[in-house]
Amino acid sequence: MKTPISLVFILFLLAGCASEKNKVYTTEIGMYTPYALFPEHLNGRVKKLVEKTYKTRELNGGIVADAPLTLSDRDSIEWTLDFIATFNKDGLLIQCDEIDENNKVLSSNKTTFRNRKIVKVDYFKNDSFVNYQKIYFNPEGRIEKFEVFSSNDSLLYFVDVKSDETGNMLSLVITNSQSQSPTRYDLTYNNNNQRTGYKYFNSEGEKTFEQQFFYNDHGFMERQLIINKSGEESVSLYSFTYDENKNWIECIGDDGEAKLLTKREIEYFE
Repeated sequence: MKTPISLVFILFLLAGCASEKNKVYTTEIGMYTPYALFPEHLNGRVKKLVEKTYKTRELNGGIVADAPLTLSDRDSIEWTLDFIATFNKDGLLIQCDEIDENNKVLSSNKTTFRNRKIVKVDYFKNDSFVNYQKIYFNPEGRIEKFEVFSSNDSLLYFVDVKSDETGNMLSLVITNSQSQSPTRYDLTYNNNNQRTGYKYFNSEGEKTFEQQFFYNDHGFMERQLIINKSGEESVSLYSFTYDENKNWIECIGDDGEAKLLTKREIEYFE
């Protein structure tokens, strides 16, 4: 999906509870993956997901994959990185590896659980430990704060979280350890608890960026509206091919300048 890489930030996945017999399983591709800003809910118990994006060419009136999208390509078109995400049976992310076009691991997020919640995430880059994040919950079980520390345990920044009663994050106020003025994300949702967009405010309180998301009947984003600081708008459109679980396994993204094809390999728990 199209996103400014510098704005890929910390958002979270939450799983509800129901009886084991009648439970409808879903798995969220969201926090600690490239889909942090626009999480997706997949049908079923996903064990592993591999996502890769390609340039395209026309063949017999259709669009097919051509060369893999490289890291330098992504710098110019601001596209999310390829990745491999692994989950447990509770739908919680175990690890996410971002990879380049040659399947080299660039960075990894590895999680720690307590009471079926992610309470700590360790970040690695090029196999080196970089920093870690702690997650804190209020008595109702909703996230109220994140703290991010360097590899030598120095606090880098913290995030105060405001959520609604269902656990959807409404705002994130980010303050760094140097006590500079905070920045803020405001997040919106529809009646199906799908994120419909967000606004980003800089340390001076100015809105400098906004995205709006529009969904198809399968629950996946088919239109993405991006608004920059000057109010200029750009649109990306997405069309999908689905597997037997009604999760998309191919996506054609078109921003009016380039068409890209993203493919997914999804492995499910039996």
